[in-house]
Amino acid sequence: YLIGSLDEAAQEVRMLADLTQDPGLLSCYVGDSPKDAHSIVGSYIQKITYEEFRSRLKAEETKTEYGTYRQYGKITLFSLIYGAGAAKVAETLGISEELAQSYIDAIFTVFPGIKNYQEESSEMAKTQGFVPVMNGTVRHLAKLISSEDKWEASKAERQAGNARIQSGCGNQMKKIMARIWQSNLLDDYD
Repeated sequence: YLIGSLDEAAQEVRMLADLTQDPGLLSCYVGDSPKDAHSIVGSYIQKITYEEFRSRLKAEETKTEYGTYRQYGKITLFSLIYGAGAAKVAETLGISEELAQSYIDAIFTVFPGIKNYQEESSEMAKTQGFVPVMNGTVRHLAKLISSEDKWEASKAERQAGNARIQSGCGNQMKKIMARIWQSNLLDDYD
């Protein structure tokens, strides 16, 4: 797994890279010069090279403007992980749905593995009634996915991809907590 010492949100993007095996997303974590996923999205939106985007992001006269493009890309990526659509992204960012959709489209263009992953997760939930989570556990969704309530079924489809990421992170945390408990570390130190 591509897990290091990052905050929870960054861990989820790393786990998404691992699960999707998307080359563009993996380039943000693997190799000699890892890239910034959110700047990749921003550069695509602005129709400039990644290097030019990063240069403008660092330049004092364009720092705020390009920082906003990067932030929109970041929030949109995390929103997609949690299953949000253009309406929710637009509401969160205070922008039009059309602009929010352009960010979603940019993410699916530069990281096509994400869209494939979402579709694969949804299909697994529909056919199997569950999705696998790292370390051999599963997230059961049969009751929700087969619901006659379209909103409930749609919610289950979004949960399918999200559960594979967040539950995997949760499983790792539980494993770490168990190892700490077994090590007597808590008994040895206040």
